[in-house]
Amino acid sequence: MSSQFSQEHQNFSKSCVCPLCKYAPSIPKYFTGNGEKINAKELLIKNDLASYAKCNKCEKTWNIFFQLQSSSIIIPNSDNNTPVNDSTISTIIEADNFIENVRTDQSLIANPTRAKITRKITSSLEWSQTYTVEYEKTRTIGGELAFEIFKFIHLPNFKLKVDYAIKDKYSFAENSKQTHSNEVIIEVPEYTSIRVYLYWKLLLRKGLIQFRDSNGGEFKVPFQAVIGSCVDCVQSVEK
Repeated sequence: MSSQFSQEHQNFSKSCVCPLCKYAPSIPKYFTGNGEKINAKELLIKNDLASYAKCNKCEKTWNIFFQLQSSSIIIPNSDNNTPVNDSTISTIIEADNFIENVRTDQSLIANPTRAKITRKITSSLEWSQTYTVEYEKTRTIGGELAFEIFKFIHLPNFKLKVDYAIKDKYSFAENSKQTHSNEVIIEVPEYTSIRVYLYWKLLLRKGLIQFRDSNGGEFKVPFQAVIGSCVDCVQSVEK
C-alpha cells in the first residue's frame, strides 16, 4: 500500500486487524473529516484526506490518509540556445492529491466449522506511470490567463524543462509499467462468512510548474501525474 495512507491504515489493510487494540476481524466505521458517517464506497468517492476510521471493538480512531506537504525542486537550465527559454527557472509546487478508483475484487470466505480458520487472498494491479500538462490553463502569478505563454510553449527547450521537472520529481519514465501485488490474511471465526472487498486505486498528484521567462514574466503551468497505486481492504461479516 502506498504511503498516501497513514501507517495505521496500511497495517489495517494488510491484516484487517485494528492497529490500536489488535482486535480481528475489525470492521471499522468510516467518517469524513467533519464527522459525517459514510460507508466504504462513499469514502472512496469523497476522497476526503481528513477521513478517519473507528474500530468496532475499542472505538478508537485512526487517520486513513496523511496530509502531504508542499515541496519544490529547482530545475537546471538547458544548454539549448533558444533565447526566450535560456533564463527560465522552474519550480514544482505540489497542490492536490486525489484517488481514481480502477477496480474492485470481491471474495466470500465461509467457515461452517466450530474452529477459526485463516485464509490468504492475493491480488495484483498493473498500472502505468504517466502525466499530463495543461498548457492551455497556464496562468500568471496574479491568476490571469497567460496568453503570452502561447508564443513559446512550442519551443523544444521549454517543454524539455517541463518534462524534466515532472520525471525528476517523481522518479519515473513516462509510460513505464508497474505491478502492485497485495496479500491479505483473513481470520474467519466459527460459523461465520466474511465477504472481502479489495478496492484498487491509482494515486494522482496535481500541481503547478512555476517558471520565469527571460523578460521577468512569471507563470504557473498545471500538471497531473499518476504517482502510485494502492488497495484498500474492507470486510463485511455475513453470519
